[in-house]
Amino acid sequence: MPEVFRAGALAPAQVAAGTVRDSIGGLFDGLVPAEVIAAYDRLLARDGCAKDQAEALVGDVALVDALTGWGMAYIQPHSPSDPAWLRPASPDLALQGVLAGHQNRLAGTRSCCWMGTGGSPTLRRSSASA
Repeated sequence: MPEVFRAGALAPAQVAAGTVRDSIGGLFDGLVPAEVIAAYDRLLARDGCAKDQAEALVGDVALVDALTGWGMAYIQPHSPSDPAWLRPASPDLALQGVLAGHQNRLAGTRSCCWMGTGGSPTLRRSSASA
């Protein structure tokens, strides 16, 4: 039995977190650009950073915007004792954010295409027979 699975070696949550952490690239591959994946990976490894240091950690302001726009990270507002932080979303929530973003974009595209066809076929037949 591998050492990792022996009683007391690692808690199940640690094993699961390690598994997800090792496969971040595969989780988001093809869904977001590689540089966004790399920026998320760096942010996740550090469990976030002060908002004013975010550009230095993830790469640039465009990557910070991409991470927050895709739902892969969020800004935790400042408190009286702590500055504002850029925090990574957990991988499962980040994936949900990315997939929801794609779904919204596809729905918008479908709506535009649908509107370009003249709307509902039922409505077209009704107006043609009138």
